[in-house]
Amino acid sequence: MHQFNPKTLTGFLKRLIKINEKLSDSGKYPISMDIIGNPGIGKSTIVEDVAKELGYHLIIENLSTIEYIGDLIGFTTKIFEMIDPITSSIIKVTEGEKSTYIGLGYKDTGVHYTKIISKEKFTNIPEKTILFIDDYRRGNISILNAIMELVNKQTLPGVIFPKHITIILASNPDDGINNNTASPDDAFNGRLIAGELMFDVECWAEWADANNLDEQGIDFVLMYPEIVTSKRKTLDDTETGGVQPRALARYFSALKHVPNKKEDFDFVTTLGNCAVGEHITSLFCNFIKDSLEDFPNMASLFEKEGVKTLISACTTDRRSYVLVKRLEYYIINAKAKKINLDKKRIAELILSKAFTPDQIYYLLGRLEHLASLHTFLLNNPEIIKFITHNVSEPIEAQ
Repeated sequence: MHQFNPKTLTGFLKRLIKINEKLSDSGKYPISMDIIGNPGIGKSTIVEDVAKELGYHLIIENLSTIEYIGDLIGFTTKIFEMIDPITSSIIKVTEGEKSTYIGLGYKDTGVHYTKIISKEKFTNIPEKTILFIDDYRRGNISILNAIMELVNKQTLPGVIFPKHITIILASNPDDGINNNTASPDDAFNGRLIAGELMFDVECWAEWADANNLDEQGIDFVLMYPEIVTSKRKTLDDTETGGVQPRALARYFSALKHVPNKKEDFDFVTTLGNCAVGEHITSLFCNFIKDSLEDFPNMASLFEKEGVKTLISACTTDRRSYVLVKRLEYYIINAKAKKINLDKKRIAELILSKAFTPDQIYYLLGRLEHLASLHTFLLNNPEIIKFITHNVSEPIEAQ
């Protein structure tokens, strides 16, 4: 199965949705997709962001909360046709309304049938829509059969779907950890494509910086990505996955508003125990004690002694890696955050003795899409001199 990180999955979904528009326009069924990934890894967030970026209406259903098919599509009601004996006009009423109209003199024509009253979200669906069905493998077998028909022919009883609809499913992997209650068979799997969303520490850190999460929290995850990716044993010897990225985001979003963590250590610890568990909290608190003063916040690098601060912080290869990534994200996200950065200082930081030639090349390459800044950097005499005297090719930050 193909594996995605958040960036590659986002790009793939946008292409798939555009292709589905062309398939629908040519009279063919659009392609549905199952996104498989651990809880809290960001499946829903990615689909929501894609829908927003493409201007698509988004309908979300979570099958773990649905027991009957009626809970998914709405409910059924019996409709009776009644005739007015004076005007001979025919009206259609529900079973609950029937006695009222009999009291008004209407007669039952004997014609009655069952009608599905769709849930509000399934009425008047806009032309361009994404239907996102989360936790579909936690629904019962009857629900799964309905989803199979939905994926196969884009139909649900009583629901009229628009021409341009893309159906995206999400599920947790069958790894013995997640609580899946249904396993689709080959017939089901043959009706859609599937890919696995994997945790990527660099994608997470860039997203965390853009969303103003706590800087020390971002440093911590970059230093120790295994807190998310590794499996460990619980006290009862049950194997479990690492901490959910969603839980980390919640924790570090709150810590953004705790400026002095050492003074507020009890609160930081208690909040962490509740948000991410005692194991991760213990690791983070030790990180605070050992590393808080060694990892500068990015704004301080643009102060008078910023270059010296950066150099003094890069005491190991791993710390240099973390600070390369943090500087990259800070520069890339500065415009969206309305932060004006000194281009000359950016050049000084890039060329500082904190980074290896490969890391310098990496930063220059990653900033290429910032046209004005990149042009400035490539016209900087010191950077020209660096490029002239170094023949290394750009590689990933080490």
